Amino acid sequence: MVVKSLIRGSRIKVSPDTTVDKVWKLLARRDITLVPVVDEKNTLVGVIGEDDILYLLVPDYREYFSEFFPISPDLEDLEEKLEKELILKASDVMNREVVYIHEDQPVFKALSRMMIHRIRALPVLDTEEKYAGIIYEDDIMQYLFDKHKHLVKKRK
Repeated sequence: MVVKSLIRGSRIKVSPDTTVDKVWKLLARRDITLVPVVDEKNTLVGVIGEDDILYLLVPDYREYFSEFFPISPDLEDLEEKLEKELILKASDVMNREVVYIHEDQPVFKALSRMMIHRIRALPVLDTEEKYAGIIYEDDIMQYLFDKHKHLVKKRK
């Protein structure tokens, strides 16, 4: 089986000018863990994952220990920081070194790439190097289970 058969989310993407606030809302949908960033030609230029947003929004560890650091920010400072970061653009926070796979590659190649890079989703490019969607580890695992469930039944 090839990657193309398990692609989903081809319409879920943002431009480099999309605000972090809008990316955050996409990620909050729960069925999305990675938002591709594409240019006007649908060329993949980066990705933003849940962790990227969390690291951006969560205060620096020193900010939690204000009693030990006299110049640490207070709650108002943190709220102000959050407001500023939410108006950043996708291009300000995206990962530019993207691990991806082509749609005509075997599903097992996608899974091995995910395992090597310790990620759970891969953007997929079509034969013209344009963004085609995302393949998720969960979908690959479901495919493998469905394909081999007769083996599971035999073990019982």
